[in-house]
Amino acid sequence: MQLDLVLFNFVNNLANYKLIGWLAIFFAKYLAFFALALLVFIWLGEKQIAKRWNFAFLTLLSLVLSRGVVVPLIRSFYNRLRPEAVLKNINVLINHDRDFSFPSGHASFFFALALAIFYFDKKWGLVYFLIAILVVFSRIVVGVHWPTDILFGALIGLLSAFLVRKFLVKGH
Repeated sequence: MQLDLVLFNFVNNLANYKLIGWLAIFFAKYLAFFALALLVFIWLGEKQIAKRWNFAFLTLLSLVLSRGVVVPLIRSFYNRLRPEAVLKNINVLINHDRDFSFPSGHASFFFALALAIFYFDKKWGLVYFLIAILVVFSRIVVGVHWPTDILFGALIGLLSAFLVRKFLVKGH
């Protein structure tokens, strides 16, 4: 996948700029904690109890399906090595487990989360899509994912939230 390599090298080389590298480390490692804290705030801010529980149910099922079922299933039969295991002289800014990289668990998680939130509140959903983009883009900058890991992880997350809403969580 030559295009994957070219895109990875371009994005990963952005880490050579100190500010971008620092931001990428923050987004890749810590933005998730802020996003989850904000999620609790959004959830508790919903006044209608039924809507609050539907929102929680949709969010939880979407995350479990995408990150807890589909990603591990694919990784169990497709063993794609992370960039640092394949390439030399790249920017690796965070420590990461030596597990497989395809598809991105972070991308599946954050895009499932963003779409689930979007279904209940468009404005907060757009905020979470921005968070998802910052997190997953930074995963390439810091050297732990290939662009196609991110792309397929995002698709898995979006599809998971869509399917859960269509077949399991009705109305809100």
